[in-house]
Parts: sequence; C-alpha cells; structure tokens
Amino acid sequence: MKTTALRAACFIVLAGCVTPGKLDTPSGRPEVTIKGASPDDVANACAARVAREGWILERSDRFSVVAAGRTNNVLADAFFGSSYDRETWFRLTFSIVQQAGAVTVYGRWDIVTNRGSAFERISPMDQQKHYEETQRILEEIKASVTSTAAPVSK
Repeated sequence: MKTTALRAACFIVLAGCVTPGKLDTPSGRPEVTIKGASPDDVANACAARVAREGWILERSDRFSVVAAGRTNNVLADAFFGSSYDRETWFRLTFSIVQQAGAVTVYGRWDIVTNRGSAFERISPMDQQKHYEETQRILEEIKASVTSTAAPVSK
C-alpha cells in the first residue's frame, strides 16, 4: 500500500511539471499534409515505417494505422505497469484524413498498460519531445510517399 501511494505521489508531482507540447502546425499537434496522395498509399507508407522498426502492427486500414512496441523501460513499467501486467508498451497511431486533392496524417504516441485486455489503460505522451519525434516520423513518411507518388491525372 505504501509503495503504491509513493508511486502515485511521485507520478502526480512529475506529471504536474510537464506541459503539453505545441508544434507549428494547423492543429498544434503532429501532422503532415501530402498533396496528390491516396489514403491507401499513405496507410501503406505508415505501415511500412513501423514494420521496419520492428513494431507490431495492431491495425491498418485506409483511415488509420496503429502499431505497438515494448517500452523496455523499467521506470515506465514501475509507473505505468499494473498488478495484472507490469509490462508497458508504446502505441503509435496514425489517423489518415482525405481532403480535396490531399491527405492529412495526424500522429500520436501513447503508453499502454494491460495491452489487449479488457483492462487496457492508455496514457497519452503529449510532451514536446514526443510531439517533435512524431512530427519527424510523419515528415519521413511524407517524403517516402511524395518520392514514390505517381503524378495525379486530372
């Protein structure tokens, strides 16, 4: 009981010190707009990117790509783990939105506890460094799509 209370107190103190990130994008969050691409091309590029990193592809369709990878972090396991399952996972989600002549991709990181169970708990990773890392990944995906995209005929 004391250990749980101490962990909770440390987490509250540490979480209170961190402010959410803000990027110079229309939403202020990680996003890219890719002109002349199809949602399928973008989804395939997102899936290929996470597969190259050795992540587990949890779900993929033309509107979203969701992948998970182990945190391999003792501190994350200590703070976010549960008595049901101490192992924590990163989850990277790409939301794909088709617009007139372009596709916008939004990205987000989460830490997931009890992954795949009825007790799954998601903690957003919305600090500046995570926003910047997600934006970097989205820019790489954009570059890979635009370098392989065929010209769109009218």
